[in-house]
Amino acid sequence: VMASGGILACGYKPDFDPSERLNGKAYFTFEKIDELNDILRLLKKNPSLEEQVRAEARRFIRKAHTWNHRLAALQEALRIYA
Repeated sequence: VMASGGILACGYKPDFDPSERLNGKAYFTFEKIDELNDILRLLKKNPSLEEQVRAEARRFIRKAHTWNHRLAALQEALRIYA
């Protein structure tokens, strides 16, 4: 979602961002559906916040989701099973 320019809003899971690399700035979480509605209203009223979240997501994707990162993770996983 974030890589395509969308805004990620997902049900809260404590292990979603365990390293806190995103620091909650590039996505939204909610526990109850009413909270999701609040998020959507907030974004609709606040276009600058919406753009801030999209920009932070773009920075994160460009920094941490490259082919080099994927290959390094694959190499690490293969070492575990070697």
